[in-house]
Amino acid sequence: ITTRIAQRLLETGAVDAVLTMAPDPADRWRPLPVIVTDPADMAGVRGMRMGHAPLLALLEPAREAGHRRLAIIGIPCQVHALRAL
Repeated sequence: ITTRIAQRLLETGAVDAVLTMAPDPADRWRPLPVIVTDPADMAGVRGMRMGHAPLLALLEPAREAGHRRLAIIGIPCQVHALRAL
């Protein structure tokens, strides 16, 4: 459900990008932080990836790429850290 909501946000232009986790190409169980800007690419990040990865490290690259409205799909400790920022 979360992936579809984020996909819809991209489709409607409500957000410029989604910061989320994708499976690492070398190890499908290892999370890899990614910036998704194409709604069709949300299909590749479906599924739950509970694990530690530097998702919030993508905030600066997203900003540098010109993205101003972001959606973030993360685990609770990442969301808590984001709120603190």
